[in-house]
Amino acid sequence: MNERNQLARLKRAVIEDIDDIDFDVILPQLDAYAVAQLAGEPYTEQFADIALMLDQSAVLSSIYARVYDAAAQNDTADLSIPAPNLDFLTPRPSLAQLLHEAIRVNGNKIRFALSDALLPLLAPPPTPALVLRGAADRQRYNKELLKLEQEEGRPFTLVAWQDSENDALCLVEVTVEPPGKMWPDLAGSSVCVTAAGNTYTETTDEWGLAAFEDIVVATLGALSIEIEIETRDRDER
Repeated sequence: MNERNQLARLKRAVIEDIDDIDFDVILPQLDAYAVAQLAGEPYTEQFADIALMLDQSAVLSSIYARVYDAAAQNDTADLSIPAPNLDFLTPRPSLAQLLHEAIRVNGNKIRFALSDALLPLLAPPPTPALVLRGAADRQRYNKELLKLEQEEGRPFTLVAWQDSENDALCLVEVTVEPPGKMWPDLAGSSVCVTAAGNTYTETTDEWGLAAFEDIVVATLGALSIEIEIETRDRDER
């Protein structure tokens, strides 16, 4: 602001009556006045009436000093708004896409690698267990953790049951049903399960079932299964 404008404002402040100040109107505007001053804007021109009243009133000037200090502290703080997380807008792979990547078929050999991304998609709603074992086992393994049903091109079913005696462990069942075969001609397929660096091998029974107990639940996201399907009939074995 030039000297002529400043002198004019001071002259007006001396001549005009202090009693004309309406504090109820002026006080709410002091924040904007302080922000403009801190931003280096021509605040005395933008808020000419406030500038005049500050010159007139020592009380108002004292109040403004506190408003200015508070605005200055806010001005030096980091007021940047963090970038929003828009990950939810990114399309997530479907179950079909993940399974396509996780399953590899080479002749009568199948390899299936579970992943952390697959686990929530394979988690079924709570259902009663239908384990083909004795009553004691049905009571012990009665909560499904994950289930992958057999379908065309995928001749196996995978189920993991939580161990009610130890929540950290589970029973993993792989049921192999090659095309064109049915009970009691489902025995003889080799199933290897690798979990936490340990490999376990079982041969399917006449129901096509291979079971693996005491698998650590926390390792399911890195579980891999290799199946070698028995192609011979019972009479040929």
